[in-house]
Amino acid sequence: MVICVTHRLRMKITKVQKNEGKYKIYGWIGKTRKTLFSHKNKKIAEKEYKILLSRNSESFADNRIKLNKGLDLYIDKLNQDVSLGVLKEESASPYIQHIRHFIKPYIGDFLTKYIDDYTYNHFTENYLKSLATAKSNKNKPLSGKTYQDVISTFKRMIKYWEQKNFYVGECKRILDYRAVLPASKKIYKTEFETTKQDVYVLINSEKNFAWQLMYWLALTTGARTNEIVAACFEDFNDQKWLVSHSVDNQNNFCANSVKTNTSHRVIPIQDNVWSLILTWKRLNLYPLLAKDIDGNKLTRLFKVQKTSIKKHTERLAAKAGIKWQGGLSPFRKLSSSLVKDSNKLTDKEFMKWFGWNNTKTFEKHYYRRTKKNTENLQEVFKVSKEDLQLGGKTNDK
Repeated sequence: MVICVTHRLRMKITKVQKNEGKYKIYGWIGKTRKTLFSHKNKKIAEKEYKILLSRNSESFADNRIKLNKGLDLYIDKLNQDVSLGVLKEESASPYIQHIRHFIKPYIGDFLTKYIDDYTYNHFTENYLKSLATAKSNKNKPLSGKTYQDVISTFKRMIKYWEQKNFYVGECKRILDYRAVLPASKKIYKTEFETTKQDVYVLINSEKNFAWQLMYWLALTTGARTNEIVAACFEDFNDQKWLVSHSVDNQNNFCANSVKTNTSHRVIPIQDNVWSLILTWKRLNLYPLLAKDIDGNKLTRLFKVQKTSIKKHTERLAAKAGIKWQGGLSPFRKLSSSLVKDSNKLTDKEFMKWFGWNNTKTFEKHYYRRTKKNTENLQEVFKVSKEDLQLGGKTNDK
């Protein structure tokens, strides 16, 4: 016997039933039966059933929309967010491009059907395989990052439909899918390591004062790139830096916002770098201005865009005759290695300096024995004239 609950007499929702090895919930509109949910786990199915019953005031027949309309509605929502200032245009654009070029063309016949007609099986067995072979507008295979970003956009869209109370059926299971890169998208690379000598050669070959200061700050503090680019003069007091701000991937200044809670920290500034900061404060006649969350004026140290640092630094290194990969990240890796090997900090103090919750990231990607204990942290970043002469030769082995 099937026990039903009626929703405005438009759809009857059956209790969880096992059929073909799965636990299913059916809905009836007149004499038409519709599979509303299907899952191999009974508890998950029963949880969904309770959610369906909680929507007593809704009509499921009214809340079913076609998939192509759902895609268009989400695009409209993104455009509206841009016009209202909720989203930057450069932030919304990738989502829209993902939908138009990498979701809509690969949905197949489901595009003209209801959202809740779309199956989890199609997503995992058909859509993801098609996405893995998709090509960009430059006729090149999608990068691993773009592949994962498109899946994230798919999930964002489903969450939006749920917020609008559209019935999503099995699409809800996609929210729990963990994107796994196909073998063809994986890039295996060796971790690049630099030396203190090469870093000194790099810095001394830089003629621009602001760039020199940026490099010194990166080496002696080990701060993240987005923290250094967002650094403000107001954050430096008593030869200490209170890390408070960051920039996002679109170079937008994020006041009083950093990567994690532990990223809000105080880092000591070395004597020579402190002198450079004070000098730059006098020389920098036309600084880039910003405001904190309370509207107070902030004066930024650098005008540079985060996205331009890698290109500038690699070009500088090539001219100086040293090997380099990336922008400021090699500075952070070297800095943390030098500080760790000084044996002057406890693990807690070390993690606090670099804004980590634990040392797992450091041990996996950063840790490298420099085998050179020092008397104090002021000596950690210094090199002798003999060491400096080795710069540019240390990576040729």
